[in-house]
Amino acid sequence: MEQRLITILGAGGIGKTTVALAVGHAALADFSDAVFFVDLSTVSDKENVIGVVASALGVDPRSVDRRDVLLDFLRPRRALIILDSCEHLIEKAAEVADSIFQSAPGIHML
Repeated sequence: MEQRLITILGAGGIGKTTVALAVGHAALADFSDAVFFVDLSTVSDKENVIGVVASALGVDPRSVDRRDVLLDFLRPRRALIILDSCEHLIEKAAEVADSIFQSAPGIHML
């Protein structure tokens, strides 16, 4: 992947998740199997987005400052993070994605 941040747009039900999963599967070798799928469909409170992302990546989501702990975890790594079903939390998901994008140069996001 040359681009570090790619967004898939479209109406509900057209297969965005299917495409994202296919891309993630195809990218496994490029990221040494470090591809993470984060499903945000069941998250109702925007304040839980960081915790759900951290949990999906194997970082303890109960940390006092989850954002800093997550960024410290990601900073030295090369990985692909797929954020799925975040339309209802778009502002918070974009904020989290931006923090990761700015702080962890080896992280790619879809």
